[in-house]
Amino acid sequence: VYSLLSGRRSIVDDQKPLCRLQAGPTANQLQCLAFCPNSLHLAIGGRDGQIYIWNISTKHFIITFDAHTQWVRALIWHPSGTRIVSCSDDRSIAVFDIEKRRLVHRIPAAHSNFVSALVFHPSSSILASAGADKTIRLWDSPTTTTT
Repeated sequence: VYSLLSGRRSIVDDQKPLCRLQAGPTANQLQCLAFCPNSLHLAIGGRDGQIYIWNISTKHFIITFDAHTQWVRALIWHPSGTRIVSCSDDRSIAVFDIEKRRLVHRIPAAHSNFVSALVFHPSSSILASAGADKTIRLWDSPTTTTT
């Protein structure tokens, strides 16, 4: 086992997880994960188009979003920790407000093929997306726009 924190290798034969979360009816269809930067929330994207938000301290789902019509390919939390951005095989990017429990913005045709990756610039409001259309697109703060 290689520790990302210490950079050391160790041999551990009985490595056990801290906990195990059962992801409901789509447990065999999990696609991506993202930890919230400032809470104990874990977002899970499924091949069913759903986003599940777990509270890992209580080990319970707290929100499920009907996010996309096809696979959720990637998830990223806004640095504030109050919104999560997803992308999908349906070519869209969606922004959800966790506190309000609703969709706040959607870019329906963000790419001409499925959207595969998302990243926020570390010191600005720019969101970058990459797609199977072989393009990278930059978006100016889609997390602040409401629909």
